[in-house]
Amino acid sequence: MRILSAIFVIIGAIVGAGFASGQEIYTFFFVYGKWGIFGIIIATFLIGAATFKTLKIIKKYNVKSYDEFLDIIIGDINLKNINIKLILNFIINLFLLISFFVMCAGFSAYFKQEFGINEFFTRNIFEYIFLCFFK
Repeated sequence: MRILSAIFVIIGAIVGAGFASGQEIYTFFFVYGKWGIFGIIIATFLIGAATFKTLKIIKKYNVKSYDEFLDIIIGDINLKNINIKLILNFIINLFLLISFFVMCAGFSAYFKQEFGINEFFTRNIFEYIFLCFFK
């Protein structure tokens, strides 16, 4: 039962955090017929393989933090005095920040649609909460 719980958490995090509903999955895969079904099988396999490999590394090296994980998979690779780990960490953090702002915009649109609250007001509230977190 514990393995099913872990699987459902991973699927919920990937699909739910990716804002994929049944309509998006249909749009991205099933409109292409047999090739779309083949595509969803490949995507499922790739996500599963990446998740399995990540969890295997975490268990093998007893990783406790994201920084430790990057040290293991990247190491101290430097190309002409360019720290690859630093660049990768910047790209990942930038992606997470952009994703957060997209979610804020989505929340704001929802509040405008359901409650008639101006999205400028709600978006600023979410972004203010974000900025307060880092102070």
